[in-house]
Amino acid sequence: MRAIFLLISFSGFSSFALAQEVTRPVVWETAFTPVTSGQADDHLVLMLISNDAQVGDQQVVTREKNAKDNPDKAAKVPARPAKDQSKQSIWCKPDFEFSYQRVLAKRADLADVCSLQSVAAGMPKHLTGEKDRNQPRRCLVAICDGHYRLLSFCVGTPSPDELLTLIEDAQEVISLIKLSGSEQAEITKPVAQRSVQRLTRLWQYSLKETLATIDVGASDDENEAKKFDVLGVYSRLTSTFQDVYFADVKLRFGLTEASDRTRLAVLEQHPQTRQPWCDSMMPFLASADFVQLWRPLASTLWHHDPVTLAKDESSDLVDWYDSIDKTKTIVLDLQPQNDRKRPVLKIAANDAKHASHKKGIDWEDLQTLVAKFPSKNVDTQQLSGLVCLRGITGVDLFSPSQARYLVIKPNDKSAWAIRQGESPVKSYGRLKRLVKQ
Repeated sequence: MRAIFLLISFSGFSSFALAQEVTRPVVWETAFTPVTSGQADDHLVLMLISNDAQVGDQQVVTREKNAKDNPDKAAKVPARPAKDQSKQSIWCKPDFEFSYQRVLAKRADLADVCSLQSVAAGMPKHLTGEKDRNQPRRCLVAICDGHYRLLSFCVGTPSPDELLTLIEDAQEVISLIKLSGSEQAEITKPVAQRSVQRLTRLWQYSLKETLATIDVGASDDENEAKKFDVLGVYSRLTSTFQDVYFADVKLRFGLTEASDRTRLAVLEQHPQTRQPWCDSMMPFLASADFVQLWRPLASTLWHHDPVTLAKDESSDLVDWYDSIDKTKTIVLDLQPQNDRKRPVLKIAANDAKHASHKKGIDWEDLQTLVAKFPSKNVDTQQLSGLVCLRGITGVDLFSPSQARYLVIKPNDKSAWAIRQGESPVKSYGRLKRLVKQ
């Protein structure tokens, strides 16, 4: 009886100890926080990036806006520190924290070398006509070293075992970086060998074919790192592996209809769905500068550019906007944040018999007319800051179709969009009237 009691007591103590490990507090840092140089080589930054719309301190935005429009009123608004974005609500944080705590219960040594960071980069409502365009919820997890070089990543919220595999993969890449002296070819080869062992035959074939066509560089030239164009390589990889991925998921999940994109987005909340794609990309992206890479990566996965509350990226645009005579209409030429091909302007199929053909008006005529207004190329990140800081209304980049130009009347701060796929006649006539004003 005593032996049984001791056994039960020991088991209870072990479970309690494990529970204590599992529930240890988790501290989140602001994304891309500098890491102490002496620890950066071996440090692991676990970065959770989601398509939640980032929520900022509206009083800070109001104060910045009023400081320009009404300095006396702005002085009466009490200053507040900017909201700590590490406390931003992210839909999958609880699940990720659970996985991380379970990993630490198994590998307590990781607690001293890991830190957690998060980025909410969904489309804000002030760019979508106050509609929520961030459904279904999406996320990706990237592990970087203290220099923010990518070591491993997955799409979706990892389980404890999946997160531990990501961490161990990341530590392996750190060892390769130390051995290779950051020579990309010496990192790509062993990571590719690891990936081949995990992939099915279809993905193995695609990866080997891509390895033969993409030159990651192998030279003693000390400037070789500059020759390795991470974003250029990424663009080529997506054009190859996205096609393979969609062919693969059609077979695996029976996806056939265009409406299945929503179902696929839900499936991608689980890492297994895109894991072959991630494993195929990783040999070429290991040690890549994640500060450059995270936006194109999120853009590929979410089919729109990520947007944060980094208003400093809009400062030049805001200064230009403020310099324009407020009686004039301005036109913003919307550009993608990365090298994705921009859509070709064309008349929608259902407008093929539109009066534009009879009037001889096409998109070239419209673009010529646009050039007569003060204009500037902007991306969604820059536009978000301008809309917030200058109180521009009526912005919807997605409905009923993708916006191509944004026309703003500064005197009443209203905006309307010239959209992809629509007939140019209506917009041409509207702009023509504004030219005469």
